Amino acid sequence: MPSFPLQPVADADFEVGQPFTHRFTVRTKRSAAEVFDELHGERALHWCRGLRRVTWKSPRPFGVGTLREVRAANGLLAQERYIVWDEATRVTAFTFVSTNLPLFRRFGERYTVTPTAGGGCEFLWEFVAEPKGPAPLRTALFAVARKLDFAALERDTRAYFS
Repeated sequence: MPSFPLQPVADADFEVGQPFTHRFTVRTKRSAAEVFDELHGERALHWCRGLRRVTWKSPRPFGVGTLREVRAANGLLAQERYIVWDEATRVTAFTFVSTNLPLFRRFGERYTVTPTAGGGCEFLWEFVAEPKGPAPLRTALFAVARKLDFAALERDTRAYFS
């Protein structure tokens, strides 16, 4: 199977105003500990219809450097490496190391789970997704991804945690 390396994403790339970013927040009555554990459990992201399988490639306990493999419904197979893992603040982030399809220049995600009053929490899911290609094409491809892929992840996540 071919492997296409990606440029790494840094934690600062997720900040508001950076190009090729998308974010959404979901509020839930579930506790922050429960949501954080589910995001990093054996069935991570099982509620996302666009994802077929998430496989941890590193042993527990997880931390910075943990490896994970994700297979999407569209055939994409991504190798991921965690660049942030802070259980105290419930913030994790990873960058794609390589994929089997030459779609992205760089791709990463950050999860932030914050307790709210009353025992629930807020889950902020952020993406950096820079497609390959010339600048105008990258912008157009990212716009399509926002309308289709990210919108579907948001719908599935809201439905699951509501």
